[in-house]
Amino acid sequence: MPPSSQAELDLLADGRDVLERWCGSPRFRYLYPDGPNLAILLEAYQELDRRRLLGRVRERPASLRRALRRIVLQLAHGDALARTRRLRWRYPPPRLRPPHVRPMLMELALGRVDADARALVEARLEGHWAAPDPGSTLATEAVREQRGLGQFREALVNEALSRPEQLTRLHPQFLLFAASPAPTVRRYPIASFLLVKLPLRLLSGVVLLLVALYVGAFAFFNDERLGTFVSDRVSGLVEGELRMERIHWELPLIFDLVTGRPTRVEVENVTVWEAYASYGGERKRRTAFARRLEAELTLHEIIPWNRLGVPEAIEIPWALHFSDVRSEEEAWFVVREYDATTDQGEARSLLSLIDAFRPLEIDPDRRGLSFWIDQAHLARTSLDVDFMHGLEGWRTETELRDLSFALRFDAPEVEEGTPPTLPLRFDVGGRAIQGYFALDDIEVPLEDFDLGELSCGMGQAALGDVRFAGEGLAAASPLALHGTLQ
Repeated sequence: MPPSSQAELDLLADGRDVLERWCGSPRFRYLYPDGPNLAILLEAYQELDRRRLLGRVRERPASLRRALRRIVLQLAHGDALARTRRLRWRYPPPRLRPPHVRPMLMELALGRVDADARALVEARLEGHWAAPDPGSTLATEAVREQRGLGQFREALVNEALSRPEQLTRLHPQFLLFAASPAPTVRRYPIASFLLVKLPLRLLSGVVLLLVALYVGAFAFFNDERLGTFVSDRVSGLVEGELRMERIHWELPLIFDLVTGRPTRVEVENVTVWEAYASYGGERKRRTAFARRLEAELTLHEIIPWNRLGVPEAIEIPWALHFSDVRSEEEAWFVVREYDATTDQGEARSLLSLIDAFRPLEIDPDRRGLSFWIDQAHLARTSLDVDFMHGLEGWRTETELRDLSFALRFDAPEVEEGTPPTLPLRFDVGGRAIQGYFALDDIEVPLEDFDLGELSCGMGQAALGDVRFAGEGLAAASPLALHGTLQ
């Protein structure tokens, strides 16, 4: 035998060893009850020969062995998947489309079949069934045919492995006769159903239900419906009232919730009413209004995890956290200090915008809701701050452009109790095109006034003090203000 032929035989022997070990592994051996499927090796050798002709594989023994092993494993995985699907879904075996010319390997293998079964096997090679023998039963014919096909398969594999030069000329349709019998019994059907199929189906059903609910919520629980729902729920928890005509959220909201990123929402016609729930029960005055706001809200912080079952030892902040708020539309704020009498006859001094969000029922054993705005930018804003209540009062009313501010309210700890005044921190800056500032009986008109700082509890301003600084025209004269209101 020439050395080149011996090298090809060694190459086929190495590929057969890889295939037999793969088919005999605990994971796949149930798919090959009668031994490895050597048709995979024959097909892999044909593919290797094509790659050699195209120059994609080096003509060195080590390179050829590695390439054949990769092809064998790739085809073996595909064959195992096909056998699994045929076993699970009861697919019929592939139908043969016989070529017009029968190669020499087929004739040699057919000559090794018993004479009584040769006609049956030859009919199958031609793609049809042989006429039944009048002197035999159907069972006898079936047994004879199976015996003949088994002899033909074994002979075809042996002839192909001993003649590599003829193997490359074998039509792929005839490789079907070299395949080992398919499995008929599934492995662990009950365990597979209980441990794999049933959990996957339940998980798929739950995911499908959640997706349907999520898409339905986006379609039906959005815009005006969501605005009414949130307004009713929030207004029922605080002394004042918050009304939002429309709240719109986008589909990426669920991904933002899972990843912890702020999600974008659009709110229209936002109105805040002063505290009235414990002060007569009738709405009196509005304290804030915004035509349209674009905000980025951190969703996972607004969920009260500790109230939903997370142990108190793992404290998770409960906060309405806006990382960014922007508006190009009209907005105005009226912040005033005034006296009011509760339904029980108790006189109190209130701050309109702050006390509007004071909760109706305070749980002394749990920390309340915090409110944070990292940064906000409002293009056109009217601001009216009225602290004329008392002996030494002040007030300012301005038309602002490019108002920027930050706001932070941290709910007090349980052990601190309820403070007499809410610990509100803010930092405001902007440009007042016109307005006035009144201190006691002195009223100073302002024009083109740059408000550099108006802060409380942020920067260098202590909590409870209001630090201010600005410069512009006051009564048509240059004016620079800075100081602290304690």
